[in-house]
Amino acid sequence: MKVWTTKNGKVIRIEDMDNNHLLNTIKFLNRRIQEFKAIHYPCMRSEVAQEVAEKEYDRAMELFVKMVEMRNVMEEEMRRRE
Repeated sequence: MKVWTTKNGKVIRIEDMDNNHLLNTIKFLNRRIQEFKAIHYPCMRSEVAQEVAEKEYDRAMELFVKMVEMRNVMEEEMRRRE
């Protein structure tokens, strides 16, 4: 069972979201995914700065993958409803 947490902190099962909320959330995720695609791998001069930047980049990429997976689940739910 997949869930979505709203900006207010409310947890909703995806299958319980109304079509409008589901569509708006997919659009939101698509915008965020496009923002993440603009992130480039860091190239720093110092070893310490590079390590910190790489950790931040890795966390961002993990979040990117989760957003894509969630969007795919929501799109599948929309197709199921058609």
